[in-house]
Amino acid sequence: MRWQTRGTCRNHDPELFFPPDDGQGLDDAPAVQQQVAAARHVCRFCPVQRECLAWALDSGEDHGVWAATIPGERRLMRRLRLAGASASFGDAASCPACALLFPMPAVDGELCPACVERRAA
Repeated sequence: MRWQTRGTCRNHDPELFFPPDDGQGLDDAPAVQQQVAAARHVCRFCPVQRECLAWALDSGEDHGVWAATIPGERRLMRRLRLAGASASFGDAASCPACALLFPMPAVDGELCPACVERRAA
């Protein structure tokens, strides 16, 4: 896992990437949401985002922010991958994390948070 030594997160407190959760997902408290947003901001500019997401998905990592994704998003990505989600969705508004597995702009009609931020920029 040499990619970890090139991660932007290496220059930040690891606690930033592990906000409190209730075992089922991240807490909805404003402070937790701010922490998640700050972690996503770091991840968005990371040169090893794809490797990080691949590792988090393959290892079943279900805690923390990895490659700008939270546990619920990674669970959904794993389910879609297991279900054989098609990779022919085009490239509209896809974030780098989504494009790793399936360049789909939306899941159930909603963009992932990274795509929403990118579209707003």
